[in-house]
Amino acid sequence: DAWDTGLMILGFDQAKKIAIKEKLAVCLIKEEKLNLFTWISPQFHIFLKKIF
Repeated sequence: DAWDTGLMILGFDQAKKIAIKEKLAVCLIKEEKLNLFTWISPQFHIFLKKIF
């Protein structure tokens, strides 16, 4: 629970860097000007490959 709160506070770009460094399974979503942007960490991608 601490990781998700911390990453939300850091913001999208900084959260990406931390997720990679700490090897976290993360899916980030941000909204800019009514557009949604998503990013999936390498560890989250591995997780998805295992369950699908």
